Order: sequence, then C-alpha cells, then structure tokens
Amino acid sequence: HFKDVGVPNTVGDALNRAAIADGACRSVNEGDLDGYTYWKHPDRVDAVIAAIEALPSTDAPSRMTLAAKNESFSRKACFAPSAENSTFDEYQEVGTALTAWYRALCSDYDDPAYMPQQIVLTAGFVCAFACESRNARFESTFYRTYARDPVTTTLLKRQMCAGLPTPYDETYFANVSSLADVADATASIAGLPCMCAAPPGRPDPGSTT
Repeated sequence: HFKDVGVPNTVGDALNRAAIADGACRSVNEGDLDGYTYWKHPDRVDAVIAAIEALPSTDAPSRMTLAAKNESFSRKACFAPSAENSTFDEYQEVGTALTAWYRALCSDYDDPAYMPQQIVLTAGFVCAFACESRNARFESTFYRTYARDPVTTTLLKRQMCAGLPTPYDETYFANVSSLADVADATASIAGLPCMCAAPPGRPDPGSTT
C-alpha cells in the first residue's frame, strides 16, 4: 500500500510522507525507534521514501516484503543519518491528518485501522503530534508497550477513543492549525495512551497536578 498508493499520492506532502516513512520502518523494526525518528528529520524521510520506491513490485508481495525486511531497507534506509532537524510547525493540514487518523481508529469508517499493527502505527501518529505540541518526549516505550500483544493493542485503541470525543466527531480537529491547537485538542490523551514524557526538570505533560 505504501509503495503503490502512499508514495505516489504524497509528492510534495511532507506530513504524509513522514507518516509513510514512520509506518514503513516501524513495520520492519521492533521497538527501537524513537517517536520522532522521522517526524523531525526530513532528509531521513527522503532516504526511506527513495528506498520504498526501489523495493520490488507488489505484484510479488512476498518478494517485496522480504526485501523490506532486508537490512538494506530495515537498517540502512530506516536508520539513515540525518543532518536536518525540522519542527512540526512546518507541517501543513495538521487538522486534516488528525481527523483521518481519529476516524480510522474511532469511527465506523469503511477503511478502518483495525489490525493490531495498524492500530499502533495510527495511534502513534496522533501521539507524536500530541507530545510535540507539549514540547515533550515521545519515546519508543510507547511502541514496545502497545505492540506487545493483542491485549495491549486493544487497550491502546480503547484509551485513545475514550480520550477523544465519542462517538466520532468529524469536526473535532477541523479548526486545528497550530501546535497550540493540537495541545488543546489532545490534552486528554497526552498521559495515556500517549505517554508523553517531559524533559528533565519539567512537569509531566500527562500529569493533572
């Protein structure tokens, strides 16, 4: 899907290209990637996108999957060195992206994120923005915790959807256009499930005290 649909349809779309790089690399690496590995490093995203384009055709899905798991993609591309450190303020259409991820997780949408890996990756996209909007750390602990087994993945989905308007409200993120807006809209999920962690010396963003 990333190769055939995602990459061709996101030319010039930095936010969704970062999401593709994040999702593709986490799919072939187990829990050793920091939450901001791609979101803050556009040159690393470019390396991953180029590597996705170079993967074998999805006409032979097993061959493509094995190639993605090969170290030339899973390590060399996914852990490409980065000389660029960008900020989330540079992303456009943040409200639209948050709405799409929220819909996939918490609505009766006909193309939902329902498989365990889809749930963890999609929730991770939301949490990356929730944590960054608080100038908080978003660590690999999130992925190690919720990708552990179907029980923890189900808990993640339940916590995420309980922390956002229920039933799904398609207008909830409609007016989000800045990180301050994101912080307001995601206040109820910053602690759990997102595990946003404060830098040393700062209060925990998920704390109520």
